[in-house]
Amino acid sequence: MYRIYHDSRYLAKSKAIFKWERDTLFDKTSGRIRDNINTHGRFGFTAFTYNQGTFIGAANFLGHKKEARQAADFTKNELCQDGILPSYGREGDAAGFNGIFARWLARFMNDHRLQRDYQGWLQANANAAWKCRRQSDDLSWSSWSEPTPEGPLNSWACSSSVVIMQVVPPVDENSR
Repeated sequence: MYRIYHDSRYLAKSKAIFKWERDTLFDKTSGRIRDNINTHGRFGFTAFTYNQGTFIGAANFLGHKKEARQAADFTKNELCQDGILPSYGREGDAAGFNGIFARWLARFMNDHRLQRDYQGWLQANANAAWKCRRQSDDLSWSSWSEPTPEGPLNSWACSSSVVIMQVVPPVDENSR
């Protein structure tokens, strides 16, 4: 909003929200973003790619490169199984989390020319999404380490595959 309206109040609010998240939910040692804090002050320690990605996006826009890298590296090194982003299933809002992460990490990577650190990994995830697609209609779901099941799928569960294939260049044009 600040970039659109040039109203410094939006920038001040953004900085305040980011500071709260960094001070409250961000683990400065590991790069983990805690999912929540409840009204009793207890943290939800689960890390989701959605939170990691939105934190990376905010950190990038506000000039906090170190923290953005920490969150990206935590996701790459701790949340992935064999380098593939986690599976969140085919129902509910979590099914689209990897797409949100991929979009913000790709933006950060491109803004700071960090392709050497992240592009190959993102490409491996995009290729995994493509490889697990259904042969009957090329539809790919949110679990990139197993085949896309037959039958109706929630569109949000398929959105992460579309996003990741849009935000990173393919390894081999002929394989798409």
